Amino acid sequence: MAWRETFDAHWHEIADRDNARTRRMFRYYRCVCAGALRARRATGRQGESR
Repeated sequence: MAWRETFDAHWHEIADRDNARTRRMFRYYRCVCAGALRARRATGRQGESR
């Protein structure tokens, strides 16, 4: 995923403010979001409201 490559490439810019736990949590959150979006596309539920 492009966002992950960009995030990892620029991690050194914020590493002094944030720790490894923050990095893992952010990457996990983004992966979960990406997975949810992919699942919605796979089921054809784009734009449906419940």
